[in-house]
Amino acid sequence: MQCEYEALLKQKTWDLVSLHPGRKMIGWKWVFRVKENVDGSINKNKVRLVAKGFHQIHGFDFHETFSPVIKSVTIRVILTDVVSHRWKLFHLDVNNVFLNGILDETVYMQQPPTFEASDQSLVCKLNKALYGLKQAPRQCFTRLQHTLQQLGFVSSSCDTSLFIDQHKSDVIYLLVYVNDILVIGSSLSLIQIITAKLHANFSLKQLGQLDYFLGL
Repeated sequence: MQCEYEALLKQKTWDLVSLHPGRKMIGWKWVFRVKENVDGSINKNKVRLVAKGFHQIHGFDFHETFSPVIKSVTIRVILTDVVSHRWKLFHLDVNNVFLNGILDETVYMQQPPTFEASDQSLVCKLNKALYGLKQAPRQCFTRLQHTLQQLGFVSSSCDTSLFIDQHKSDVIYLLVYVNDILVIGSSLSLIQIITAKLHANFSLKQLGQLDYFLGL
């Protein structure tokens, strides 16, 4: 819980302010789970501070919520290309993925007990798309999409979660599923350059060459 709280403060997830007259704040909860390895053994214990998004009101503190994810048929087609061309394939994980989304709406949340500031009358005015918020997945994807477009990637017209970057005879594919990113390409040096640029914008965990993805 302490590590999670410190990560939220480091990301400047909220500002402590007085609640604006006529506004209501939403609640929160701690969510605990055990992350397992492919063989079922315990990898680590995880905890998230999750906003109670079901307290939000549509049109008031959230609007659009839809966020695309990579389609299973796209994954299989790209993996076929990987095998056919003997391309390199790497797996990235975005740490605290939803905190990369910037909120457009004003959302207030209660201070987490045991972590309150000295003035307990203050509330958290959320700056980042905390887990549990209705718009969190969309805001996160929008930020990632914008970053990739700045790096020269183009979304596929068949699957908006497939990003393509062509460099002369080399090609790089990025497949995005929430916080999981597959980086595939014909050039290892280009993959390393793209990964470094992504890491400059997001906190990434490099999981190495792919061996397990979405049940495959």
